[in-house]
Amino acid sequence: MEISTQLVAAQASSLDAQTRLGQITDATNKRKVAQVPDILGNSLLQSMKADLARAQAKLAEAQQRYDRNHPTFQGAAAEVAELEANISAEERTVTGAVRQTAEIATRRASELQVALD
Repeated sequence: MEISTQLVAAQASSLDAQTRLGQITDATNKRKVAQVPDILGNSLLQSMKADLARAQAKLAEAQQRYDRNHPTFQGAAAEVAELEANISAEERTVTGAVRQTAEIATRRASELQVALD
């Protein structure tokens, strides 16, 4: 009876994780990863995006004042590029974590099914 109860919980967890993974996979294919709840709810990513918005404003200001070869412009452009790269890396980390959670949940449900059988 206990194994059966654990199996039901594991199957629910697996279904949830697979659904989240499906959302991320679909969003990745459509290039809309930023709209996935796991990404939207990530406080680190939200902080990084706020930093990116400030850096983009700084770049726009530098673009109006300076030539593309000016160190201030180049520094602002480099900062934007670095933040964009960091955001992409963090999005991949979140995606990987969701994928790993789905795999673990599915494996756990399978193990419990074997135990119940």
